[in-house]
Amino acid sequence: MAAEYFSQKMCSHAHPQPHSGNTRPAIGPSFDIGGYALPIVDHVKDLGVLIDDCLKFHLHVNHIVSSAFIRANLILKCFNSRNVQVLLRAFKVYALPIIEYASSVWSHLDTDIREVESVQHKFTKRLPGCSHLSYPDRLVRLNLDSLVVRRLRHDLILTYKIVFGLTDMNPEDFSHIR
Repeated sequence: MAAEYFSQKMCSHAHPQPHSGNTRPAIGPSFDIGGYALPIVDHVKDLGVLIDDCLKFHLHVNHIVSSAFIRANLILKCFNSRNVQVLLRAFKVYALPIIEYASSVWSHLDTDIREVESVQHKFTKRLPGCSHLSYPDRLVRLNLDSLVVRRLRHDLILTYKIVFGLTDMNPEDFSHIR
C-alpha cells in the first residue's frame, strides 16, 4: 500500500564508498519499491544539499558558488542605485543566504572554502570606491565579516543549541573527540 504513494521521479539510491583514483566504484545491490527498480545515482540532493557518492560536498559548493555569483552579478547589473549601502544590503538579502544555507554541514569538510569566499571578495571589489582596497580593508570599510567568520559564528550557535538542548539533536552524540 505504501508503495502506491511515492513519486518514482523522486526516488533513487547511491552507494557511498570511496573512489580509488579515476575509476568508479563497483556497483552495489539494487533496490526496488513496489516493483520499480530505483536508479543508482552518483549524487543526491537532501534538504537542498548535494552530496556525492563519496560523501563529499564539492558539487554542492560549486552549485552555491555559481548561484551566488549569478545573484551578486544581477544585483550590480539591475540595481540603478550605486549607493554602496543599498547594494550591500541587497547582497546580504539575496546572495548570502545561498552561501550560508546548511554551512554547518558542508563547510568543515571541504577545501573549497576559497571558492565560497571569492563570491563576497569579488562582489565587494566591484562596489563603488572599493576597487583599490585590499579584501581585508574592504571588509573593515563595509563593516562586514569574512564568510569564514560568519560560518564559525553559525557553527558556534549550532553547538550552543545542541549543548543546551534547544534542538532535537542528542548532545551525547557530540561528546567524543575524534
